[in-house]
Amino acid sequence: MKVKDQPKYLAIAEDLRLAVEEQKLAVGGALPSHSELVDKYGASVSTIRQAISYMARQGWVKARQGRGVFVQRPAAAPARSADSTTVGFAVFDTSLSIAGAKCPWHVSDAVNALVYQGAAEVLQRNKREAFYGVFGPGPDSLERFGAFLGRVSSVLVFESFDQRVLDVLQEHPHVRPVLLGHPVDDICVDGYSCASVDLSNAGYLAAQALGIHNHKKVAFVGQLAGRPNAEMTAGFERACRQYGLQCRVNLSILDMNEHQVAKHLVDDPECTGVVIVGDLAAGRIQQSLAGLGVQTPRDKSIVAIGGIPSCYTLSARSMARVNCLFEELGRQGARLLFSAAMNTRSRVTPVMFERGDSLRMV
Repeated sequence: MKVKDQPKYLAIAEDLRLAVEEQKLAVGGALPSHSELVDKYGASVSTIRQAISYMARQGWVKARQGRGVFVQRPAAAPARSADSTTVGFAVFDTSLSIAGAKCPWHVSDAVNALVYQGAAEVLQRNKREAFYGVFGPGPDSLERFGAFLGRVSSVLVFESFDQRVLDVLQEHPHVRPVLLGHPVDDICVDGYSCASVDLSNAGYLAAQALGIHNHKKVAFVGQLAGRPNAEMTAGFERACRQYGLQCRVNLSILDMNEHQVAKHLVDDPECTGVVIVGDLAAGRIQQSLAGLGVQTPRDKSIVAIGGIPSCYTLSARSMARVNCLFEELGRQGARLLFSAAMNTRSRVTPVMFERGDSLRMV
């Protein structure tokens, strides 16, 4: 297992291998063409090539000159026993839930990669193999997830709080699950071990940064819903009270796009500090503000709540941000798998990762 493997191509490779085991792809038959795989997985050609190269290294497929790539691993594979060293890492579709509705916390491939890498570090130290799977949306998602669970002894499930997912977990009592992320409204996770980011502290730290830099009138731009949103805004409001901040604008990217948010912020020049949930959203709003003649940090300071490496963001400059430590979330979830205690609740404490140059003293 390589800690730095990118989950996107791993997920595609594992999905194709699972299709072989379910006899949806025949041994000796050709894989679908690159263009068909690009359309199916929404990936780039280079990512598809990475996935096929990985499969070839594992001996699952073999390229035949001028004829294509053919499956060569037997379709049937032995199920994993309860004492297996294989741990599953399951992610449901990153933009839509299996019900086809928007997720309250949009999970990007970059976040998936960070959580997976953190978990993989702990699994590797404990001589465990990671088995990555992505599911949905689609009518066979739950069936495929059930087959996935038949091959592992334990599983980390990231941001997949759907009652039907929990029902499938209950059908596999030999598999020890740990849920990563934040339960949405109306979903009961009693009886499960869970690890999540302390969203209240994340909101507090972001507002605290503005207060320490003498901002008095601030805005909050969220993109969460339900309990996760309430938790983060509670921390934000607590810091506002402590530092005497007036929250003049409370917006949500769930209700409008980033350019519309920027227009609202421009209309209030006295609001000099802005907290934005999500690195990518912060970068886009910063660019929209610049297009409207508002410069960061001269006119408005921005603090992002996220934790995605800067190479994935769209910000023109280094963004001040609260790091939600997604890698540590993966590590903590993996640690819970090896804990003797059951039904454990664990929270990862965010940190002020960098000041950046989107934040100035007023």
